[in-house]
Amino acid sequence: MPLCRGLVVLRGHQVVTVSTPAGHAGLTKGKPEKIVEKVDAQGKTTKWRWEAPEETALRETREESGIAPSDLQILTGHELLEYNDRGNPSVSYTVARYVGENEPIFHCEPDEQARVGFQDLEAVAEDDSFLPQRQDLIAKAAELLAAAVDDDFVSGDQWVVTPHQNPVLHEFYGLDPVVAKFGRKLSEILRHHPEKYGLAIHPDATVSVDELLAAPYWLTYLKRAPTLEDLQQVIKSDKKSRFAFTDNDRRVRAQQGFSFPVDRDLVYERIHEPLEVCIHGTYKRYLDSIQAEGLKVMDREDIHCATGLPGTVKSGMRPECEVAIYLNTELMLTDEIPIYRSGNGVLLTPGKKGVLKPCYFEKVVLLR
Repeated sequence: MPLCRGLVVLRGHQVVTVSTPAGHAGLTKGKPEKIVEKVDAQGKTTKWRWEAPEETALRETREESGIAPSDLQILTGHELLEYNDRGNPSVSYTVARYVGENEPIFHCEPDEQARVGFQDLEAVAEDDSFLPQRQDLIAKAAELLAAAVDDDFVSGDQWVVTPHQNPVLHEFYGLDPVVAKFGRKLSEILRHHPEKYGLAIHPDATVSVDELLAAPYWLTYLKRAPTLEDLQQVIKSDKKSRFAFTDNDRRVRAQQGFSFPVDRDLVYERIHEPLEVCIHGTYKRYLDSIQAEGLKVMDREDIHCATGLPGTVKSGMRPECEVAIYLNTELMLTDEIPIYRSGNGVLLTPGKKGVLKPCYFEKVVLLR
């Protein structure tokens, strides 16, 4: 299940808050819902998808407050996370400002059973019914809004993206929910912890298909054993082509992204000539460190790169990356730093002892 999504709706020094009968105070938020896209003649759902994050945030805000998307301007480029007791992200909030011409008429859907309205920021900071981290999050949202300029906003009714523009959320779009859940778990198993699930991993990063499907773990996680057809559906529908069969479909592996050692020459294609384009995507908050110390493999075996900018490649760079670091592959090869290409087109390098120094950067470009 994707993260819960919500909005921090601000107007001047006020924020829209929601109070429950139990005495808890918070913001408009909720879980993504399934959207049925196709129904057969017998009334059976044949195609569905999860809401995009924007759809969830706007729907929950309308249901819990009555505020329409057309009365909002969304601050782009920022995400504020709320965490659960285990330290994992539980809610992703986006900042919005209320721009309606009239005073909003607040109302909730009948099943919401909550009180909603504008509350002064100073009052929120002193209100014990808010969790401390939620108070901090609201304060941060107010700071972001105060520092923003008009070009940072998009109208609420123009904010929603279509599912194919959100490959992370809809990575197994349209599959049976159990099969989609199976597919999402494959990344952890095949990239990171095959031994944790009792699977023997070969140097070429493959595991036996029979052993994978027969792992006892699935009976607890999925409530049934996955089938070969399930695995075939996952591999075929994965838009990033992260998995591949080998040995006449008797073995399967992830294409890249490993956190355990593999024999690169068995898994990847070795690059021997300089590449026209090799780009590592990252974020502004990491740029100072990268320019001082270089790129690092971190918790993976290799530094991942792409053959193009976000939106032009399906793998190797996240679509929301803010910085593109172009690498000098000619110099890398001259200095005997290996470069590889995975089966799904991702470029990889281990650098030297896990680090690629800034001297191998050709240029650094801010994307946003």
